[in-house]
Amino acid sequence: EKELRAQQEKARKEEEDRIKREKELVAQQEKARKKEEARIRKEKEALARKEKARKEKMERIKREKRELEKQENARRREEECVKRENLSLAQKEKAREEQGRLRKEIELLALQDKAKEEEIAAIELEGINRERRLLLEEEKANKEEEEQERIEREKEEERARKKDEYIRRMDEYNKLHINSPKQRELVGQQDKSLQNLRSTLSTTKTDVRSMQNICQDEADNLGKHVDTICQAAAGYKKVLEENRKLYNQVQDLKGSIRVYCRVRPSLPGQENQATCVDYIDDETVTIIVPSKSGKEGRKASMFNKVFGPSATQEEVFSDTQPLIRSVLDGFNVCIFACGQTGAGKTYTLTGPGEITPETMGVSYRALNDLFLISEERKNLMNYEISINMLEIYNDEIKDLLICQPAKKGINVPDANLVPISSTDDVMNLMNLCKKNREVNDHGSRSHSFLTAHVFGKDLTSGTTTRGCMHLVDLAGNEKLDNSDDEATHINKSLSTLGDVLVALANKSSRVNYKACKLTQLLQDSLGAQAKILMFVHVHPNMDEALETLSTFKFAERFSTLEKSSDVRDIKEQICLLKSALAKKEAGDTGWQDMISSPRSGEQNGAFEDDDDSAKAKNSSSKQPTKSAHVKRAAALAAVAAKLGKQAAFSDPKKKKGNGVL
Repeated sequence: EKELRAQQEKARKEEEDRIKREKELVAQQEKARKKEEARIRKEKEALARKEKARKEKMERIKREKRELEKQENARRREEECVKRENLSLAQKEKAREEQGRLRKEIELLALQDKAKEEEIAAIELEGINRERRLLLEEEKANKEEEEQERIEREKEEERARKKDEYIRRMDEYNKLHINSPKQRELVGQQDKSLQNLRSTLSTTKTDVRSMQNICQDEADNLGKHVDTICQAAAGYKKVLEENRKLYNQVQDLKGSIRVYCRVRPSLPGQENQATCVDYIDDETVTIIVPSKSGKEGRKASMFNKVFGPSATQEEVFSDTQPLIRSVLDGFNVCIFACGQTGAGKTYTLTGPGEITPETMGVSYRALNDLFLISEERKNLMNYEISINMLEIYNDEIKDLLICQPAKKGINVPDANLVPISSTDDVMNLMNLCKKNREVNDHGSRSHSFLTAHVFGKDLTSGTTTRGCMHLVDLAGNEKLDNSDDEATHINKSLSTLGDVLVALANKSSRVNYKACKLTQLLQDSLGAQAKILMFVHVHPNMDEALETLSTFKFAERFSTLEKSSDVRDIKEQICLLKSALAKKEAGDTGWQDMISSPRSGEQNGAFEDDDDSAKAKNSSSKQPTKSAHVKRAAALAAVAAKLGKQAAFSDPKKKKGNGVL
């Protein structure tokens, strides 16, 4: 029984152990089931989240599509608005041009009518004088004819008397001597010969009278021709004056302030260095400007004429040459060369150190043209040409011909004025001035002037003309680390010159010439009907890109190409797009970066010497207005097809970052 009870107890314990193990197994299974349920629940939640994210993504895609459609519709509407605005601007510009043309035509017609009235009055006066002369000549001719007729009558009476006497004597002779038939026959032959001689004499008289009439007619025609030549000579001076005025009007239509750009070529040994010049055509220059963020910006500027690195001195002077004639006609001309040190200002105006006929600068060629044209007009005009050479350093004027004996100057009474007769005289004086000019280690830091004064006198009427031509080599406009007095004076004078040119371009009634010695000295050649030409020089090195940008902004202040900022922005964008199109056609893959790159005007400021208002204006221009965005979008859309629209939009990764949208 004990063993049985022990066995039963053992069986009971085993049963309890089995039940316990089954319970543990059931607990484990329950735990595993709960884990599985938790996993399934998490999977369901993950699927729900994914479904929700998918739905949200679909909604976002739908919203993006709707936003893109709205943007496309807005772009189309804005493009239509821009087109209408451009059409309106073009119509207004065309109307202004038409009004200006009509006004000039009316003025020209008035001048022509006045000239015709004066010419008619002169012709009438000359006709009256000619009639008086003809009457006097006719009276004289009548008297001479009456005298001739009287002499002819006396001669005829004398011949008739001699004839009667001859007949009487012959009759007496015949009565006394003619008895034979041979004598009568001989007398008959002599009478017949005498009759032939009389008829020949009568014919000769008739021919002589006809020759006299012909000579008289030819003399009358010659007198008429002489009168015509006298009238033409009297009107020749009027034609010359009208031609001079019309030539000046043509030069004014081309622009009283012209801005040319010249890109300096790379120096020997620097051909492989990075250049900031990105694109060049006849009127546009695009430069690459690095920014602090490391992304390149581009700046496109328009000029009246652009000369590339391969342009010769003769090509540069060919567009300047028409202004030289204006100097001889009595007008004032001012030619500037601006840019940072080393950009080629002095090379353009004078040439290299060793000057040859091919490398002569604008100064020598202009003075040589003065001598050639004055030589061509020496039978009509007598010209006297004199020059003076000055320098402005730290706002103080210095005479560079101080060692040259000469008479006193015109603009600067204490300056020497040296008469010249050839280009060799100019070269000798220039060599003297180079020794006296202020130069530091970094190049010229002063403004140099070569001024030619032309005095002309008409050899017929005695009228006089005065013309003046300034050739100005401006100091380098680069920003210096230490703002000493020298840099302060240079920046102030350049800023004042820009203000004066802006006032002249805007036709302001008040122009402050007395702010500095530079504008005060050039006052006679900047206002009124003076012609102004500015050569903007570009340094090709990438290190000088910011200085080149400052020079471009200096020239844009007074450039008369386009006064409207909106239109100028559109043209600048078109210039950038033309540059990108040229790169795309050349196979350069960087054309897309040009479209997406920011404008350099949004990253960099202007000159350091600008006032607070100018800085505020520059800072406000960093945030483009809605109109600027609209016009930029329209300009981009107008050439999107040429720039490969499908290539820009085909890759979905580029939709967010390429900047075209």
